[in-house]
Amino acid sequence: LGVVLHERLQRAMRTRKHETFEAAVEDRHISVRVFPLTDGAGVLFANTTEQHDQRLRLGEANALRAATNGHPLAAAIKLDASGRVKEIHDGFCAWSGYQPEDVVGHRFTDLLPPNHRREVAEMIEAATRSAVPQQVELTLLGKQGQEVSGVLTLAAIQTEFITHGVMVVWVCSGGAVLGANRAA
Repeated sequence: LGVVLHERLQRAMRTRKHETFEAAVEDRHISVRVFPLTDGAGVLFANTTEQHDQRLRLGEANALRAATNGHPLAAAIKLDASGRVKEIHDGFCAWSGYQPEDVVGHRFTDLLPPNHRREVAEMIEAATRSAVPQQVELTLLGKQGQEVSGVLTLAAIQTEFITHGVMVVWVCSGGAVLGANRAA
């Protein structure tokens, strides 16, 4: 870091233009801004470890989403904090027969048989109140009334202590049914 900083200081003083670079020191990430002053140069250090870690977590979340979206027996569904569908994965549309405009804005529990609606509504509420994922085996209903069994996992989408919604991952246990509906 010392050699790089020295080079950037010399360049800033010579060109009279600021220089910005990032560096990793042990387990910390820093942003360094070197800028010319009338009688020398100034250096501003900022600890960017938290931002670096957030970018890494975002990359991991994007990779997980891509893996889920690419899995033939899984579908991701994003709900708002009140349990209404905000976003729906293409895999869900393929086997259920629904289009995004059919379900976005509607209650997720409307996609369930009546005997599971209360249980899942309580699970959505529990997921929004805690950071503990909820999971249940159940059946979802397709647009034509077809039933597909699987495992539903719900996890809150949270930043600090604010819940913004719930991410639902549906993993179908009926591969034959899923394949038949996708082919149709």
